[in-house]
Amino acid sequence: MNTDKAWKRYGEVDPYFGVITHKEYHAWALTDEKREDFFRSGEEHVEKVMKILREINPGFSPARTIDFGCGVGRLTLPLARVSASVVGVDVAPGMLSEAQKNAAERGVPNVEFAHEISGRFDFIHSYIVLQHIPPRRGLPIVRDLVSRVEPGGMVVLQVPYHAAPWIKLATRAKHVNPVIKRTFNLVNGRPWNFPALTMYCYSVPSILAVLRDAGIDDIRIVLDSAAGPYYSSMIICGWSRQG
Repeated sequence: MNTDKAWKRYGEVDPYFGVITHKEYHAWALTDEKREDFFRSGEEHVEKVMKILREINPGFSPARTIDFGCGVGRLTLPLARVSASVVGVDVAPGMLSEAQKNAAERGVPNVEFAHEISGRFDFIHSYIVLQHIPPRRGLPIVRDLVSRVEPGGMVVLQVPYHAAPWIKLATRAKHVNPVIKRTFNLVNGRPWNFPALTMYCYSVPSILAVLRDAGIDDIRIVLDSAAGPYYSSMIICGWSRQG
């Protein structure tokens, strides 16, 4: 199953777990309390990110933000509280439907959701998304995203950059061997045909080259653990030169 098909399937059957792969976020285990924890984690992330961005660019207050790979709106909704408007983009109709419902329930009016990227932005944000997209496809996406940043805008991307060889092998095995995938699902209390989430590492120099080519003139790397205990990851922050 390719990454788009797997993500669309998660959007249909298990959207919250598709965003954060903790067992308490499975559709059959999700409680109101855990759902609130889920959204609280998004608020904490946005608070942390805005603190970093404002250390770089004091007074930064985005007019138009894109949250690429928005899922059910965990980060899109708190981003809407620090931006005049936000566009959440996701490939999965089920994710977008749930995100729209969450925006309505939480009274967030300045957000829209779409299947495709369009327009320009002064804040580009993508978190725990590229890690599920192979770099041969992800790098052109990054190139397109940063080509849309307005002068003076800022970018936050999260990408894994290293994993032990045996972890890569185990992850690969779950995708190419149906017996291993089914066994892994059953051991973890999931249906045997549950789609496996892919994980990919990116070349840091390749990402930096894309950012630099787009005119990003201040690039900072913050170590991050979003990809789980088996993958190191990072946030790349920068802004494009005024004028």
